[in-house]
Amino acid sequence: MSWSILAPVRHASEVRLLREAGADEFYAGVLSADTLHRLSNVFSHNYRPHRNANLESLDQLRDTLDEANGRPLFVVYNLRYPEDIGARVLDELSAAVELGISGVIMADLGMVTEVRRRHPDLPIHASAVAGVSNSAAAALWREVGASRVILPRAFTRPELTALDAALEGIELELFITTEKCAFANSFCMFEHGVFETDRPPMVRAAAMAGRLSGRAANEDMLVERLAVRSPAFRRMFYGLVKPMGSACTVTYHSALGPVCFVEPWENKEACGLCSLWWLRRLRHLRSLKVVGRTMPSARKVADVRSVRSAIDALEDAPDQEAFRRTCGRLFHRHRGTPCTPDLCYYEA
Repeated sequence: MSWSILAPVRHASEVRLLREAGADEFYAGVLSADTLHRLSNVFSHNYRPHRNANLESLDQLRDTLDEANGRPLFVVYNLRYPEDIGARVLDELSAAVELGISGVIMADLGMVTEVRRRHPDLPIHASAVAGVSNSAAAALWREVGASRVILPRAFTRPELTALDAALEGIELELFITTEKCAFANSFCMFEHGVFETDRPPMVRAAAMAGRLSGRAANEDMLVERLAVRSPAFRRMFYGLVKPMGSACTVTYHSALGPVCFVEPWENKEACGLCSLWWLRRLRHLRSLKVVGRTMPSARKVADVRSVRSAIDALEDAPDQEAFRRTCGRLFHRHRGTPCTPDLCYYEA
C-alpha cells in the first residue's frame, strides 16, 4: 500500500516529533493576531478559529517548512469567502506559496479558479468541507484543477467502494483517527469557536496561567498533557469544557427537554484503524488523515504512531479478525480505553 500519513501541526516544534512517529505529510492553518482581530473568533480563514489550532504568522509557517525538511506541507484555506475576505486570503496564500508550501486545501470553487490562475502548478486538495460526496462532484473538482479529494467522514464502506470504482484521475484522502463528527462538514452550520466568544472564567484562567508560565498560544497546556495520559482525567476534562465548547456540544433547552448533539468524549476517541483491512481495496486512496489541529502534541504523536503501526501490521496479518484484534490493542495502548464499534469510522 502506497499510503501517506497526513498529520496536523500547530507549531514548528511538532514536526520532528510527528516525522519520527511516522508522518509523511503535514497540514497547517495560519491565523495571525491581526486576522483574529479583524474577523473575530467566530470566523477564520480555515474552519478552525482557535489560536491553538493554527500557526500564528507566515514567519511560523517558514519555520515549520524548515522543520519539514522537504516533506510535503499543505496549508488550509477551506471556507467559502466573502469578496473582501477572499482578497486577503489570496494575498496570504500567495505569500505562503513563495515560502514553498506543497499545496493548499480548499472548499471555495470560485477561489480555486483564481488560485489556479495565479499559481497554475500549485497542487489543490478539495477539503472535506467542500462536501464531495459522489463521483460527479469529484470530477468537477478534478476539472478545476484539484489533484486530491478529502472525503467526508460519513461515508460507509459500500459508498466508498462505489465512489472509488467511478473515479478517474484524482486521488482520495480519508480520515483515520479522532473526531467522529456527527455532521457532514459541508452541511454543518454550527460554529467551532463558541467557547471563545464570551471568554468563560475557566478559559480566562487558563489563558492567564499560560501567559504566566510563558506558554505560547499554540502550545500544550498542562491540563491537555494530563488529559492525553489519563482516560479518567480526559473524561472529566471534556465534561468541564462541554458547556463552552463547539456549538454542537452545548446542551440546548427544547420543548422535549435538554438536547445535545455530540458527546465530546466519544467524538474525540473515534478511529478507523481496523478499516484499513478493506480500505486497501480502494484504487485511488493515497492519504490517511490524522485529525486534530487543536489536539496536544502528545496525542497527535500517539495517533500517527498507531496509524503507522497498523499499516505495518496489515502486511503480516493472517486474517481480518487477527488484524482487528491488533488494531484494538493499538487503540487501547495509545488512548488508554478499549475500542468499541460505536467509535468506528466507515461502518458497513
